[in-house]
Amino acid sequence: MKNFLLTFIEKAKEKDAGVLGASLAFLVAMLYLIFGFWKTLFLFLFTFLGYYIGNHYFNDEEELKNLLDKLFPPGKHH
Repeated sequence: MKNFLLTFIEKAKEKDAGVLGASLAFLVAMLYLIFGFWKTLFLFLFTFLGYYIGNHYFNDEEELKNLLDKLFPPGKHH
C-alpha cells in the first residue's frame, strides 16, 4: 500500500496542481450531491480514522498488541 501511495504522490507531482485540485473538488462535490453533507462528512471522518489507526497501530507490532489488549482480554488474540 505504501508503494502505491508513493507512486501516486510521485505521479501527482508531475501533474498540474490545478488539475489535481479540480479533480479532488469534483470528487467531493459528487459525494456531496449523492450522499448529502452529513454522510459525506461521516465518510471523510471514518476514512481519516482508518488512515490514522492503520498508520499508527499497524506499523508497530507492539502498539497493535497494546491496542488488542485494551479491546480484548490479554493473550486471547494470538
